[in-house]
Amino acid sequence: MQGLIEMWHELTVTFQLRSPLHIGYLPSRSSIFSPTRYYVPGRTLWGALTRSITESIHGQPGGDDYRSTGKKLREDFRFSYFYVHDGRTYYLPEYRDDGLMYGGLDRYEFEGRFIASTVSTALKDGVALKGSLHETEYINSMFHDSEKVERTRIMGCIWIKNRPFDLEIQKDGIFIGNTNILDELTLGGESKYGFGKVVLESIRIGRTPFRVHVSEDIQISDEFLRGHMRYTHDLKFTGDLELLSGRAYFDPESQRSSEKPGGVIIKPEYYLTPGTRIEDHKEATLLWDGTLVR
Repeated sequence: MQGLIEMWHELTVTFQLRSPLHIGYLPSRSSIFSPTRYYVPGRTLWGALTRSITESIHGQPGGDDYRSTGKKLREDFRFSYFYVHDGRTYYLPEYRDDGLMYGGLDRYEFEGRFIASTVSTALKDGVALKGSLHETEYINSMFHDSEKVERTRIMGCIWIKNRPFDLEIQKDGIFIGNTNILDELTLGGESKYGFGKVVLESIRIGRTPFRVHVSEDIQISDEFLRGHMRYTHDLKFTGDLELLSGRAYFDPESQRSSEKPGGVIIKPEYYLTPGTRIEDHKEATLLWDGTLVR
């Protein structure tokens, strides 16, 4: 969908990675390996912007301030999933006849170009603590392109209506007063180790990288799913199924909350994974967290 929409302002946004990016799954106590997703879910963008906006409008925000901002974002923002972008190619996952592909690369080629991991262990008095060995996978902040090393990017879409918080949409960002709320964000896990730092590279009106219809809702109608979609038994599909959950300060659906980071576990439900192809696929509605529902 091109241009400015009467109800929704449609923006295509690109960030540069300035550090490795780890988008985790629920942890398994039996594994020392933490895999990363190869994309950023809409819920992750919602959480990062909730923090950015709350801290830009409140001097010393409390839990109620974050919850209030998060609620407003759920009403007036929509986030697509964000996928790896190298400046030319957009690496969307797609379950094709010859398997799972990412922008023309098979999974192993994609991993070789963009994915890495690091091994760490806790030390006490110079000795590794038993059971503390851990390997963390991540999207690398740099990649090799022929003879050059370049910054990895992620790209996706944000839709805004009613201009909440008196924000202004400009060609170099989204501003509340003098603060560009997209200028620098922290996404995903392992942030205490410096992971997840992204900076805004570009923002443009429209020009979405997948098929979108905008009216009262955001409808996405690509052949392949561009986010998780809630599974129903009548669907015939080529792809994968995942029990999707997560940890948060609060669950917007149940309104449960916690004072601890990750203190609330979101109720797990089965979803079709991004890139899944559905027979007789029609438009799906984009929800506040980037997931899709028919």
